[in-house]
Amino acid sequence: MGSTYCIISCSIHKLSEFVKVVDSMCSDGWVATSGITSDDGMVFQSMSRMSFNNNQSNSN
Repeated sequence: MGSTYCIISCSIHKLSEFVKVVDSMCSDGWVATSGITSDDGMVFQSMSRMSFNNNQSNSN
C-alpha cells in the first residue's frame, strides 16, 4: 500500500474551474490534504490518494 500525491494550481481568475476539479478528484477517491494556499495570483491545493497493491498473493 502506498500514497499518490498531486498539487493542483490555478489562477485566481478561474476559481470556479479549480473548485470543479477539486470536487471531481474528491469524487474519484482523492482527499484534500492541508489547507488551500495562494501566492502571486495563484491558488494551490495538495491532494493525496491511497493506492493498494493488487499483486498480493492469495494464501489458502
